[in-house]
Amino acid sequence: MKLLAAKANPGGRVTYTDPGTGAKESGVISHCDEKYVYVHYGEPAVIHATHPDNLKFDRSRR
Repeated sequence: MKLLAAKANPGGRVTYTDPGTGAKESGVISHCDEKYVYVHYGEPAVIHATHPDNLKFDRSRR
């Protein structure tokens, strides 16, 4: 994902892929700064700074 795309889509659903293990986790974009995308993960949601290279938009219908 490109940082500009994340900035344009707050509230967008994303999938994080751990670069070391390949494990995936779903989340929702909160906001961005000049380097990271801040994503809500889990229940209750906790915000984590995530590098945009490790994110993809989740286009699935839920």
